[in-house]
Parts: sequence; C-alpha cells; structure tokens
Amino acid sequence: MTSRASWPALWAVVALVAGADALLVGRAHLELAGLLRVLAPAATLGVLALVFRHAFAGRHVWAVEACGAAALIACASLAAAVLVYCAASGGRPLVDQALERADQALGFDWQAYRRFVEGRPWLAAALSAAYLSMAPQVTASAIYFAWRRDERLAVMLELLLAGLAVSIALFALFPAHPAGGGDGLWRDLIDRLRSRAGMTVELAHIQGLISFPSYHAFVAATLIAVHWRRPWFGAVLPANLLLIASTPVFGLHYLVDVLAGLALAGACVLALRRS
Repeated sequence: MTSRASWPALWAVVALVAGADALLVGRAHLELAGLLRVLAPAATLGVLALVFRHAFAGRHVWAVEACGAAALIACASLAAAVLVYCAASGGRPLVDQALERADQALGFDWQAYRRFVEGRPWLAAALSAAYLSMAPQVTASAIYFAWRRDERLAVMLELLLAGLAVSIALFALFPAHPAGGGDGLWRDLIDRLRSRAGMTVELAHIQGLISFPSYHAFVAATLIAVHWRRPWFGAVLPANLLLIASTPVFGLHYLVDVLAGLALAGACVLALRRS
C-alpha cells in the first residue's frame, strides 16, 4: 500500500512541474485554453477520494488510493505535456540526423519496418491496439495495486514521474522531429513551437511530442517491472512487448528512441531499488 508520506511527495513533484509551466509558457509564447475542462475529471477523482476517506472511516482504503492515483496521473500527464511544448520551443539544434545515423549503425531500417507492419493488416491492427493500450494499462494497474493494497502502486507512480521528468529534460536537450519526417501535423507543430511565433494550445487536444527517448517504451518496461511476480504478469508481459514493438510505427520513433526509453526504465528501476 502507498505510504501516507509518499502522497505529498508525489503531488509535490506534480506541483513543481505545474509551476515550471506557469513560468515558461509566457517565454514560449503559448496561451493555454480549456484548463478547467481538462482538470474536471481529475478534480472529480479527488473529490471521490475525499468522500471515500471521510465517509467510510478507514474502510474502502483501496478506493481512496485508486482515485488518488488516477487524479495524480491525470494531473501529471497534463502538466508534463505543457512542459514538453515549452521544451520544444527551446531552440536547441535538432538531432534528427544523429538519430538516423544511430539507427543505421544498429542496422535498423525504419522505413522497411513500417512497410513490413503496414503490409500486414492483422499485424498493424494488433500493434495499433497495443500502442493505444498504454494509458488504460497504467490506469488498470493503479486500480489493481490499490485494490490489493500493494506497495507497488507507489513504486509505479514514482517510476512514471521520474521517467517523465528525465524524458522531458532529454527532449529539451536533444529535440527531434518524429522518425521518417513524421506526420505532417506533428512536424509542423514542432516547427511552429521552435519558431516561438505564438500559438493557443487547446489542452483537450494537446499532443505528446517527445521523440528521444520514447516514453511509451519506458512505460511498457516499467509495467513489466512492477508486475513481475504478480498474478497478471503472464498477460502484462506480451501486451507490453507488443507495445514496445508498436512504438516505431505508431509512435513514429527511431529504434534508438525505443532503446533509450528501455534503458531509462532500467536505470530508474535500479535507482529506486538502491534508494
């Protein structure tokens, strides 16, 4: 079960990211629209957590923690997405060519892999579903660990926040377009952010822009790690191996992005075990 002391620390991290957003959105020439609308679900979950905590006097603790975890994940995701937009406007040199050369050194042909997947509709459908399963898997894992009063709820949340913070920092240092030139909308969005020409960001439709490292790969490896020796590991492992395999095509990532996400997950798990 998550210790009482860990919740303030986790929320403090989210508050720090939100504070960074408040400081940087102006410098990035961004205006945020629809904040109250996107925060409404998280606020509802927070209210439910308070209701369960006070109305049931120590009973249904799992529901308190499940609602609290879901609210934390929602707020962290939103605050991090805004910070990624600010990071994209930093103006550091793009590393697209370096990532392409790294893939070539590894013997990976991104275009060939994409053609292979898209040429097999059954495989494309399976990998697309796997790619879209990341958020539902995280939510389901949070509910499951809360229900079981399992300390791995805290472990998972700590890993997700740590990986998110490092991923944003690396993206700020090594910005890149999506692999293969990417979807035109994503490429144009990154270029517009880099130009600092000013734009209104509709928070309900905010996009994930991190290229290096792949956060999808990071989350997949994290889910495998936190479910190790737990009853659902037999389902979690293949689901997340498919998620990792889907990332180059549906996340428009170079292979080196994926490997970096996996390496980051391994480093975070090791660091948490030693702390």
